[in-house]
Amino acid sequence: MTSTPTWKPAETEDGGRAFTTTIGDVDVLVRFTGDLTGTLDGDWAVTDADDATPLLDGHDPALAGTRSAVQLYASLTSIAERLTPLLAAPPSPGVEYKLVRLPVGDDDATFATEVAATLGAHAADGWRLVSVDDSWAYLERPVTT
Repeated sequence: MTSTPTWKPAETEDGGRAFTTTIGDVDVLVRFTGDLTGTLDGDWAVTDADDATPLLDGHDPALAGTRSAVQLYASLTSIAERLTPLLAAPPSPGVEYKLVRLPVGDDDATFATEVAATLGAHAADGWRLVSVDDSWAYLERPVTT
């Protein structure tokens, strides 16, 4: 489920309208070109609000010759729908965790061999060792669907 970004008005130069929001981890700025009366010509451009890197541009014929807030909102919604797949990070796969009690050996050589065998068996199932605390091993692996 995606959420609708909250758009905030931004300062403009030479007329037109501008709005900012955050999509994914990116602060974006959308500029609609127009004249000093606020009448728009339909062209728009999206940049990274922090470093002005161009992200997307286009023309919305429904905006040409209008000052309509409803048309602006519809255009912002459409722009956000196009930007979201480009800027939002894909969901990371889940991770499962496991604690494994390590075997206790009578001597160091036996202990090392038994621990290696235990961890090797788990590694074959996709588990990786994260840390060891006393006689416990902390393992994790990505959740597969």
